[in-house]
Amino acid sequence: MDQNRDWIVYQRNDGLWAKKKIDAEIASSVHATQEQAEKSAREILNRGSGKVLVVGLDGKIQSKDTFIQTMTQGLLRARNISS
Repeated sequence: MDQNRDWIVYQRNDGLWAKKKIDAEIASSVHATQEQAEKSAREILNRGSGKVLVVGLDGKIQSKDTFIQTMTQGLLRARNISS
């Protein structure tokens, strides 16, 4: 079973938004908007724990969401917005 559940969403040089696992070399999907790419990553994490990092063209983290699966409360989400 794959233990790495962390994803990165980033804007490519062509303006499209990509989603990939942190340790992957290539994107698993490409989207027209940031919102679509983030939604795609979050849908995967709805089935377990992990993180979604959103990175801008400047390489800076724009936001970080942490998802934690619990037995009693389901999926909890902690959101950190970088300034």
